[in-house]
Amino acid sequence: MNDAQLKATLKSGKVGKYKVDTGLYFRITEQQSAFWVLRYSINAKRREITLGRYGKPPTGLTLSEARLKALETRAQIKQGTDPLAERKRNQLPQFNTVNDVAQDWLKECERHLKNPQIPHRVYHKDISPYIGELAVDKVNSRDILQIIRAINGSGRPSIANDALSYCKQLFNHALKLDLIVSNPATPFKDKDAGGTESSRTRILSLEEVKIVFEVFDKRPDVMTRENYMV
Repeated sequence: MNDAQLKATLKSGKVGKYKVDTGLYFRITEQQSAFWVLRYSINAKRREITLGRYGKPPTGLTLSEARLKALETRAQIKQGTDPLAERKRNQLPQFNTVNDVAQDWLKECERHLKNPQIPHRVYHKDISPYIGELAVDKVNSRDILQIIRAINGSGRPSIANDALSYCKQLFNHALKLDLIVSNPATPFKDKDAGGTESSRTRILSLEEVKIVFEVFDKRPDVMTRENYMV
């Protein structure tokens, strides 16, 4: 079929699939839209995939473009790649920066942590400003070291430990998403961050307890009802 025949077929409004080339079909829907469909066989199974809409770029494919795309797709199939399976495989969101990965990781935290606001706060305050906009596969151990040293320098060793732990979890999440091949936070231990935390033996005075609860009342986003009950 040539382009004139395609236009005439579309104008006729007859729903169906019309063969154009080897495995390439011109499909007209009940809504009078036209699409390019490629039929193929792989692993002893017959399948078909929509290559795109008929029309002019950038929203559609012309006859010559559809033939070229069909040729490229058949070449992939000959190499053992199933384009339909690959399309389904790529339905996960795109993760480009550390912030993209963190958004997905923090959603996981919301599912299984009692207080997910804690990693959320530490990430956005102490981790994201340093590496959030970097490509996730470009972060290295020096970046992690910069983060924990900066937190230590501000006199918050326990937060440095938390940040290191969250970095390890975050980049383990990136490993699960097949975005990196190694975790840049793995080499570091607590001694590299805030050090081993020892329990305190000092007891607050009644006056100090009063001040603590006054602060809690001013920060309901941090000190939730669940925390009071604990």
